[in-house]
Amino acid sequence: MFEHRNILNTILAVTTLGMLAGCVSQSTYVKEQTRANGLDSQLAAATKQNQDLSQQLSQAQQQLDQTKQTAEDLAKQKSEQDQVVSSLQNEVQAGQIQITQLAGKLSINMVDKILFNSGSAKLNDAGQKVLMQVGNAIKNVSGKRIWIGGHTDNVPISPSLRDTFASNWELSTARATAVARFLQEKVGIPGDKLIAAGYAEFQPIADNSTPEGREQNRRIEILLVPLESPAAKTPAASASSPAPAASAPPAQDQGAPTAAPAASAPEIPDQGAPTAAPTDNSAPAPAASQ
Repeated sequence: MFEHRNILNTILAVTTLGMLAGCVSQSTYVKEQTRANGLDSQLAAATKQNQDLSQQLSQAQQQLDQTKQTAEDLAKQKSEQDQVVSSLQNEVQAGQIQITQLAGKLSINMVDKILFNSGSAKLNDAGQKVLMQVGNAIKNVSGKRIWIGGHTDNVPISPSLRDTFASNWELSTARATAVARFLQEKVGIPGDKLIAAGYAEFQPIADNSTPEGREQNRRIEILLVPLESPAAKTPAASASSPAPAASAPPAQDQGAPTAAPAASAPEIPDQGAPTAAPTDNSAPAPAASQ
């Protein structure tokens, strides 16, 4: 009987220990599971952070590459402009042209008497020589559109010339397009890089009340502007003036007429707007005015 009781006690003890062990194992499992879930959350957060950092790094690298490219483009642009200025020093020293550089734009000014006889829109021999030098200096400049602006003083067209040029709008435009055609046909600059526009007397750079000032205002301006610049796409226009339009050069004895460039004149101070080229295809004869 005693032995039987010992056996029952032993069985009861083993069973109790087994139940206690099961409780300990279940508790440990729950703790470990909770810990594992926490580690999974930390891993997911770390992975997300790593992805965000990688994206930020990629964006920073792109910005760095763009900055480097911009710096290289600006350095190339400056080098090309310096080369243009250097190659035209003889013409500058001779007083035939004036060159200015501002905000990435290169401007070349030539008074009209260098290029044209009085009252004429036909390039004279001396003007063609100067324009050939200028054209060769700028023809290989990359990433630029070449804008040619014709300007006059404020003296009205003389009666003897009004059958050819109704106003200074027509004269300034005819002279600008004569220069554009020469640069295309004689120098070899592609026509799609050229813009010709006339501004009449509405873009003065000097006082029209003096002979010296009027002489400075009668000019051709050649402006090199970046292709992507708004100045190479959209011109300025005053509220009371018609929108400026690029024009095809009038027919002269320098070659067959060409189609108008697709682009429009660059933005300049709001003092007036250019007019389209005259439709008269005859070359204007020299006359004693303007």
